[in-house]
Amino acid sequence: MRKNPMANYSTVPTEMMDHSISPFMRKGIVGDWKSAFTVAQNERFDAHYAEKMAGCKLDFRWQL
Repeated sequence: MRKNPMANYSTVPTEMMDHSISPFMRKGIVGDWKSAFTVAQNERFDAHYAEKMAGCKLDFRWQL
């Protein structure tokens, strides 16, 4: 999918999505978000998520 222009947004104009800054698709690793966020950032995300998803009955698993 990384090389498929129909899936990787490479046909989108640079003004909308600049692939030189960061490509849209990357190899995902389960739980890799833990290495991208600091503890403080994770706490802020958890608080924001709880606020926005209040009343939602969907249950997401964040870890395997």
